[in-house]
Amino acid sequence: MGLYANHHTQYGCEYRYRSVIVAGVKVPTSISWPGMIPDGVVTGEFFHSTDFMPTILDLIGVDFTLLPGEMLLKSSRLASTVGDLRLDGFSHKAVLLGETSTGPRSAIYQYLPAYIDKPNTVPCASVRVGDMKLIRFFAQGPQGADIFTLYNLTADVAEASDLLGLSSWDEVLASDQYSNVATELKATLDNHLSTMGALIPGPSPGFYDASLAVLAAATTPLPSPSPLPYHQSAQP
Repeated sequence: MGLYANHHTQYGCEYRYRSVIVAGVKVPTSISWPGMIPDGVVTGEFFHSTDFMPTILDLIGVDFTLLPGEMLLKSSRLASTVGDLRLDGFSHKAVLLGETSTGPRSAIYQYLPAYIDKPNTVPCASVRVGDMKLIRFFAQGPQGADIFTLYNLTADVAEASDLLGLSSWDEVLASDQYSNVATELKATLDNHLSTMGALIPGPSPGFYDASLAVLAAATTPLPSPSPLPYHQSAQP
């Protein structure tokens, strides 16, 4: 079996490593197993780095009863089940073997609760379901309010056109066009963060100026080369 996942790439825009935008987290991935995995299959299903272990274990038919006891049913509050082993990731065996075209992940998440000088990253988390991606910037608005952005990644792979315009949640709810999809995505993200026990950052004026000016720099799109087809990778 051969596995390869690139480190980082551009995908139609100047990449921003250590950020949650698509060019900072999406990489091409290939998996080969002659005689087992069909050749030439391309999928756009969500695949996360945590999915490698359960996928490999499932493919090679590991006897989970032989694994250390501390790995059994104890490892994660948010997990998939492969046999009796609970893991953070999901097995993609059925997709790789051509048994189904639908992967086990309905959403993909990023959580980055940090200030990073380059590329002007501020504490945030994101969720993508289908074509739509919501980013929640923690405590970056007036009076420490969260700020939200929304993108259609099929129409806007570079995340250059924010459909919400750096809005507070009250402003999002007042939007006639995008309030429903934003509300659904926020509920999905909030549930994920709660299940993971994630810490939610508050204002940090002593470290960085928690202001819309900083956030605007973090979300300003960089110049884009020729766009690449977004669906040509299995791993966001």
